[in-house]
Amino acid sequence: NSDCKAANEKVSGASRSFDVTCTKPAMYQAHVVVTVEGPDKFTMSQDFATEHGGKKRSGKMAIAYRRIGECK
Repeated sequence: NSDCKAANEKVSGASRSFDVTCTKPAMYQAHVVVTVEGPDKFTMSQDFATEHGGKKRSGKMAIAYRRIGECK
């Protein structure tokens, strides 16, 4: 039951960035950057701000993905 929308998509080389905005179930705004470094490796980072129950929070998150082998 969310109303999240993505906008302002930009592509530069191997990187793609976009903004995410939601108002329900709570306010959430983020600027996301995804960089593909090869078929088995990518990074994603985001700066975000939220508000829920009158409490505002902001932060940064980063994820680095690297495939290390076949699933067993």
